[in-house]
Amino acid sequence: MLWLYITIGAYFLFAFSSLTDRYLLAGPLPHPRVFAFYTGVTGILASFLIPFGFSVPEPFVIMLALVAGVVSVLGLYSAYRAVYHSGVSRIVPMVGGLFPIFTLFLSILILGREAVVSPGILVALAFFILGTILLSLRGSLREFAPSLFDIRNSLLVAFLFAAGFVLAKLVYGHESFLNGFIWMRWGGFLTAVSLLAFPATREVVFRATKNPASQKRVYIPFLLGKGAGSAAFLMQQYAIFLVQSVQLAVISALQGMQYFFLLLFVGILAVKKPRLLKEEFSGLNVLWRVLGASCIAAGFLLFTL
Repeated sequence: MLWLYITIGAYFLFAFSSLTDRYLLAGPLPHPRVFAFYTGVTGILASFLIPFGFSVPEPFVIMLALVAGVVSVLGLYSAYRAVYHSGVSRIVPMVGGLFPIFTLFLSILILGREAVVSPGILVALAFFILGTILLSLRGSLREFAPSLFDIRNSLLVAFLFAAGFVLAKLVYGHESFLNGFIWMRWGGFLTAVSLLAFPATREVVFRATKNPASQKRVYIPFLLGKGAGSAAFLMQQYAIFLVQSVQLAVISALQGMQYFFLLLFVGILAVKKPRLLKEEFSGLNVLWRVLGASCIAAGFLLFTL
């Protein structure tokens, strides 16, 4: 069960990283192209792992790893873009519910018999998915009311995230963890660099870096958030490496832990900014948080029995 504890630790760090994402998307660094570019470019840092376990695999595996990296960055860009245009309250609940379903479907489709799921795991998955949706809801269900545009974007994001998970598992089936990780991160790096071929990307990226007045305001939270996010991503990938194919969907379904930890961070920050706590726990939000946490706890209980 080591993979389970690693996954929980990863979502703890993802929660911290999402705090900085909220700050940057709301203020000094609002464009999703900038986020996707800098997140992908950090993939080159995986090169520092070369002395610890690097080799040149077969061409098929190289292509598979690079495609996995491409899909990962495209998924992040699609997620940032969806949140940018539609808001967290509409996109996150749908992605949180669809992501594990797509992961399970693609695992069975691509990994075949290795991903046969027992009824007990299916029930636990259902609780995890429901808990994730409830923890990420804001306000009444009427306020949620996603449009066709929101649904289409959420389907795309969830599919890309799930495809990234399954492709990563395929890569780790052929290579050691470090070698597979390095090649996939290089795929993400190449994707980010290729985004500069689009004039719109160059404009927003270089405009953000040329604004000295906002550099401190942007780069400190950005580096802190991306540092935590990179560590979380590394841990999540290691969990993918460790799990059996049948457990792959559980990692995606446990995303509700990220929102649970995020609520804890909000509670800590509320000491200085009580308005944050009021926003998260006002009206129906209290009900969603209690029900969501209860579903996550029930899922854990069923999964560990």
